Amino acid sequence: MALSLTAQQQSVIEMFNNGDVYRIPEYQRPYSWEYEQCFQLYNDIREAFEQKRDHFIGNIIIARSNDSNRSFPSVVDGQQRLITLWIILRVLNILEPNMKIIERLLTVESRMGNTHYLKIDSKVLESNDCFELDDIMKGDADFFNKVYESFTDRKGVFKENGTYSRIKKNAIYFYCWFKDFFDRASQEMKYDYINFILDRIVLLPIELNGSTIEEAGDKALVIFETINNRGLDLKNADIFKARLFNKAKTYNEQDIFVKKWIEFNSNCQDLSIDVDEVFRYYSHIIRGKENIISGEKNLKDFFISDPISPLVNLGYNDVLDALKRIISILQFLAGKYTDKSEVSPWIQILSQYSNIYPQYAVVVYLYYNKCETEEEQSRFVRFLKSIIRYCFIYGSTSYVKFEIYKIIANISYGTDISDYSIDNEMSFDNIPMVGRMKKAFALLSFYLRNPEIKLGRIYFEKIAQNTDSKQINSEFSELASIFVSDFYVGKITEKKLLLLKESQIQENYNLIQNKDNEEYIKQREDEIRKSIINFFTNNNERDNTK
Repeated sequence: MALSLTAQQQSVIEMFNNGDVYRIPEYQRPYSWEYEQCFQLYNDIREAFEQKRDHFIGNIIIARSNDSNRSFPSVVDGQQRLITLWIILRVLNILEPNMKIIERLLTVESRMGNTHYLKIDSKVLESNDCFELDDIMKGDADFFNKVYESFTDRKGVFKENGTYSRIKKNAIYFYCWFKDFFDRASQEMKYDYINFILDRIVLLPIELNGSTIEEAGDKALVIFETINNRGLDLKNADIFKARLFNKAKTYNEQDIFVKKWIEFNSNCQDLSIDVDEVFRYYSHIIRGKENIISGEKNLKDFFISDPISPLVNLGYNDVLDALKRIISILQFLAGKYTDKSEVSPWIQILSQYSNIYPQYAVVVYLYYNKCETEEEQSRFVRFLKSIIRYCFIYGSTSYVKFEIYKIIANISYGTDISDYSIDNEMSFDNIPMVGRMKKAFALLSFYLRNPEIKLGRIYFEKIAQNTDSKQINSEFSELASIFVSDFYVGKITEKKLLLLKESQIQENYNLIQNKDNEEYIKQREDEIRKSIINFFTNNNERDNTK
């Protein structure tokens, strides 16, 4: 596909004084400029004005189709700068309403002459940028002056206000900065300053032309991905979204994609998980299906260029359905973390492991196996125990991931997973239980010794912090000094001691009461040691858990 490019430097007035409505495509990220970027731009403009020199603010890459009834070029790169320039123009329009030229730059008149379109038409999926721009257009000087009072203190420092979007905040910032300057300037200087912004702030619009909307969109995607590959600050998710959106060729398909992606993105936010991480889970599902047990590729390289990538081989619906399925699994696991089921303790224990690789195996397992009936849950518990045995035996190490790759491949082909038990008697001291793994082992030992208890929230406490001048016995291991609680304990008070006494975890109350009893402490250490050894030797499930 040949790329037909044209480029010619334009001033702000040339860029905005035409019949174009600049469309921000669905696959773009929402407007994201913060205070720092806006303040830098304002300072750059001020310095250029004072030095009477042109100021170049960057490229704007747009894709234009020749079959469009109205000129709606798609902004491939530079949308942040373009939107910010529009915000500046609107602020200048409010401050100097008599300069009608500015007002004409903000909108485009319809062919019938009965309505006006904003020069920026944002279609970005995850945002309300289009509505925010419209609100700025409707705002007047009274609104900005009123808000200005709450945004500044006597030193002129801007206060954050969470009730305003980035677009509105930035509009208020620029209003304050320009207003402060205009209040001190003569009318002639105001006009000079505005004309300077219109005539000597320049951009380089680079246009890609296509005979159809589809062709222009394909070209835009090529440029979009190329720009990202050159190191610009763009999330992998933005690239994946663009690639998937481009697979939806008709307007109906695009509508379907938009609805599904918004739902997917919303579910990610509800789970407090990054979109990229969901794609990471997806990559392991694909790798397992292809029996790949070697090291992973960069996430972007895998999904964009690898021959086995679903973004290469599948339609957008298939990919979104797979992502939706992964989300449902993550929602299931999130629920199991706090419920009272047989699965819950083992999910909690595995969550304390020092890296995420075991979680990939769990998601892949649930991708191919149900966990609804009692039998299915028991099978899942056995799988979780197996993963825990393997990972915990080797402690906190990155080498675990290579075995996880093998496990994922076995899951994908329905092969039984080894229980990783150790047949011979093992020493307590040979298991790496301290350092980054101490909480994980403390929780494991707790559930092995208290299988009847199912906790929701988990807190890890230490006996040592509850002693005053007394020190714990030097022979008392670090692991044995940790206890698991269903509420935050901290420093022991009479009230805390009463809560411990009434808690479902009686051993914690007994432990605090006997923290200076060497015999009791030694017995506790022996019980912890025995429970862990029995679990890892898998001695006919003598870990008391089924």
